[in-house]
Amino acid sequence: MQAIDDRGQESPDSNEASGNLASGSVVTLAWTAPNMTLDGACTFVDSYRIKLGTTSGSYSHSVSVNVPSQGLSCTASGSNSCGSVETCETQLVIP
Repeated sequence: MQAIDDRGQESPDSNEASGNLASGSVVTLAWTAPNMTLDGACTFVDSYRIKLGTTSGSYSHSVSVNVPSQGLSCTASGSNSCGSVETCETQLVIP
């Protein structure tokens, strides 16, 4: 998953997960929304690009989720020097 901040930069917190799922499976993805860059500057992530594929590094499908978005739920889960830290969750259907 790529996290894109309000300047269009990919967050250093972008990540990859793997597993074997059949086409049509519904998955729930949850993540801690980044609010800080590696150099400690505060930022706001305004969209996520979720890439799906059958092998690591080979993504044939992509879904963009903007903040706020129907189907994306974010709740406060802590705080740091940049303010509230949120945990976000969405459901996707595997193509």
